[in-house]
Amino acid sequence: MTRILFFSFFILISTLATAQYQLSTKNKKAIELYTEADNYRVRTQYTEAIELLNQAIDKDKNFVEAYYRLGLVYFSMKKFPVAIEKFEKSLSLTNDVSKQKVIWYDMGETFLMIGDYDNASIMLTNFLNVETQSKGKIERATKMLQNVRFAKENKEKASLYKLHPLSDTVNCFAMQYFPVLTADQQELIFTRRMGNDMTTDDEDIVISRKDKQGRWTTPVSISKKINSAYNEGTCAISADGRKLIFTSCVGRKGYGSCDLFQTERIGDTWTEPENLGPNVNSVEWESQPTLSADGRTLYYVTDRRGGY
Repeated sequence: MTRILFFSFFILISTLATAQYQLSTKNKKAIELYTEADNYRVRTQYTEAIELLNQAIDKDKNFVEAYYRLGLVYFSMKKFPVAIEKFEKSLSLTNDVSKQKVIWYDMGETFLMIGDYDNASIMLTNFLNVETQSKGKIERATKMLQNVRFAKENKEKASLYKLHPLSDTVNCFAMQYFPVLTADQQELIFTRRMGNDMTTDDEDIVISRKDKQGRWTTPVSISKKINSAYNEGTCAISADGRKLIFTSCVGRKGYGSCDLFQTERIGDTWTEPENLGPNVNSVEWESQPTLSADGRTLYYVTDRRGGY
């Protein structure tokens, strides 16, 4: 009896899944290419995914989901105008609200990324007007819509600020990010990565100092005791410049996937880093520390249970 009930339940779930994700095409070859393409997309092999999705579209010019997946691929590649073009094509081929709302959501985010706030507002509002099931997406779409409204209200103010890159002396690595200024603004500490591969290329913390002319000098490793053959990054420094808290994910004794460590500067030498312990770190992921001005409060990011 138990086996019969289990088998019936399995059939029911399979039937519901098939109904929920009913594709717009009946062309078996198009479906086969579409499915194969997604195996490449999730592995970030975008060139192969694009080629297969285009082949699927050749088999059926009205394949809604194939155009939509192309949009996702181009979004992941940060080719936002092309992504919008594919999303729009996908949207033009369907009147099914269950499919439209999925496209509206991603189009809204894409328009937000390129600063087209009017269209972002339309798409996100359309999505929120019909979505009732996905709590996570509703919350995120609501937040994006708030960002859209804030951006529109402050667009003129933003134009008053002129952004310009720091000199090539500082921006001399494949990637550099998470900058921190010391309180006297004479030292710039940041994370540098020697290559573009986020999984294999080494991260280290480097420091650049201002010379007598106020120019940033060539960045150097902050300390041999801090940097290792593994990854170090996202740091915070105390107002007196004597305490550094940074993130390390691999190679040091820790509690989870990424932990926060502390080191202190005595004279010109940094001490051996120490894990901040279980009151701060967990078996999950901790990163991106920020110290309050008095150094008595630590803010950081964690994905431990019970948080956001």
